[in-house]
Amino acid sequence: MGTLCHDAEDAAGQACHELGHDGPPSTCAEEFPACIVGCLGDGDGGDGDGDPLCRALGSLCHDTTDAAGQACHELGHENDPEACRRRFDACATLCLAAGAD
Repeated sequence: MGTLCHDAEDAAGQACHELGHDGPPSTCAEEFPACIVGCLGDGDGGDGDGDPLCRALGSLCHDTTDAAGQACHELGHENDPEACRRRFDACATLCLAAGAD
């Protein structure tokens, strides 16, 4: 959430940003769905509508250039909640590392 809510302009989005950087994992997990909607929108545009993990992957992996990162990006847009849950940790780690370059 720290990365996904980095550019949030409202107080709720900034709270999610800070929670993502410094919050306890249990609180992050609890607040994740609401924070994703607050920071990325409600998904009415077809980009992983409904599932916060899929929305997050679609966004986190958006600018990756390697095949694995693009596969994670596409997974987010496919909006298969079960597949997003199964691959979220690996994809998020990969895409966040790619963004650090």
